[in-house]
Amino acid sequence: MDNDIEIVGGRPDDTLIYDREVPTAGLRWRDLHSWWQATRKFSSENDARTDLYQRLLKSLPTKSPGQINLFKAYHTALPLSVDHPALLPEVWLHWDPKTVKERGPEALLRSRMGRARGWGA
Repeated sequence: MDNDIEIVGGRPDDTLIYDREVPTAGLRWRDLHSWWQATRKFSSENDARTDLYQRLLKSLPTKSPGQINLFKAYHTALPLSVDHPALLPEVWLHWDPKTVKERGPEALLRSRMGRARGWGA
């Protein structure tokens, strides 16, 4: 991978791209909080945590109450200030939503891997 990210369709602000190296121990909430606070320029660590939680909650599909309930339950059981694995609602991997006809021949240079459904860090 060359770490080249292209956002197609939608608004760039609709996509969260963690642009730091993922630690060997895995992505923790402290890593996400630090990144969110720095990139969004929050002076308060608590405000950054709350805002990140709201942003991730907003990203969940409204027609998936199971995902919403799991996300809320996870954060109720493990408060945001505790150092635990990051729970990411939707993970997208190298996805090109446009067809070859829409994008042209260069679309064949990229493979569609799709969305990794589920939860994880």
